[in-house]
Amino acid sequence: MQVEAGIRAGGRLKVHLSSRERFVICGLNCARDFLNLPGVVVSGHIGRNVSRVRIGGEVCYLKREHRVRWRDRWRNLLDGFGPVSISKREADVLSHLELHSLPGPTCLATGEVDGQAFVLVEEAHEAIDLRRLPQIGDKLAKELGCIVAEIHEAGIDQPDLFAKHFLINPDTGRITILDWQRASIRKEVPVRNRLRSLAAFRASCADSLLNRETWDVLLGSYATNSVLALPAEFQEQVSREAAKLGRRSSIRSQLALPGAEQELVRIHGEMVCAIPEVAQEFELPDVIASLYDPANAGRNYRFRNGREGVLRVTRYRIPVRKWLAKLCGKHWRSSELRTARILFHLERHGIPAPKLLAYGQHENSAFCMFEPLDCRSVNESDHPAVKCLLDRVHEAGCTLVGNPFGMDGRDAVVATPGSLRLNRRLSRSTMAKDHARLNAFLGASG
Repeated sequence: MQVEAGIRAGGRLKVHLSSRERFVICGLNCARDFLNLPGVVVSGHIGRNVSRVRIGGEVCYLKREHRVRWRDRWRNLLDGFGPVSISKREADVLSHLELHSLPGPTCLATGEVDGQAFVLVEEAHEAIDLRRLPQIGDKLAKELGCIVAEIHEAGIDQPDLFAKHFLINPDTGRITILDWQRASIRKEVPVRNRLRSLAAFRASCADSLLNRETWDVLLGSYATNSVLALPAEFQEQVSREAAKLGRRSSIRSQLALPGAEQELVRIHGEMVCAIPEVAQEFELPDVIASLYDPANAGRNYRFRNGREGVLRVTRYRIPVRKWLAKLCGKHWRSSELRTARILFHLERHGIPAPKLLAYGQHENSAFCMFEPLDCRSVNESDHPAVKCLLDRVHEAGCTLVGNPFGMDGRDAVVATPGSLRLNRRLSRSTMAKDHARLNAFLGASG
């Protein structure tokens, strides 16, 4: 990627030469200008998220790193990128992809200032999630196998080659692969790592999308375009590894067709993140202040569009967990932020639960606002419905830390999301313990 150093007064900045003039016209002269761009959050987690932004009439995606951790700098140093941020590492990999004409998104800019970092990438125009195709045909399978081989031949070791990261333009057939922040650049990608990358792709494709015959075509194309001598049993090893990965709940959850896009609007930096339907009602400073006021805990809000929300807010006067997280180089998640994360996750998987409206975390305070459910407690007669919901909760990669269930008529729902915890590698023993807890809950209720 051709880049040029920008103005340093607002932090370190590098921009793609093709976008330099456009950024100057739009007043984007330093890293801080990019980090302050308004946008809609479309994905991410506590330490890093992705926002859709508009620059000079063009849609781009801004990946913000809220705090560059020393543990990330150390990991990137060990992987040969130097003591840089995750954003800079991804930008370097994207530059390497562009150099070899491989299908990653174009990196338009990257920078760092005040302990925060970002990478800005171009939109994949008119592209859809690969999993939305009715089926991967032989022609596309050959192209995918060739692309993955070329990526490995270019020395790019990508452990996250999941199907959800592949976008395709149905009209042009152009493929774009996303999320390169964990990729490494090597002189040669070992056979074991190649095997695992291919297995990750296979495990994250439903059989209806990629059948066995087409999978063999993809592997054959990969072997043909690979310079490295592969063992005779390579295809069998990939299939075994794919079957092993496919038992993980984090992989199984990727097999379902993605639902409606979830979006959050960032307000005053990220003092408030709200769903678009109610975001405008949180823009005034007085309203934001009220959300962080513990005196308003439990208060019900009614919005102009008729929706209602209940507020949960806490001020952590002695934030021991925050201090411990900082000491360990981790991001602090308050109880409110964990609840918001769970609610968003449940919605993504279609599990009935309170609807998340807004959340925020600032200094030692945090809040979460959601639509309450009108439901009753569960009892022994509800066992079939609740057991079925527990299985869906496990499929979504969550486990119990309490009794989260309630009944809305005849339907089981998650009434208290704080009684769930994300666990993307659920074991059979953990799921069995959850079913034993469920029996205890229902027995106690009865």
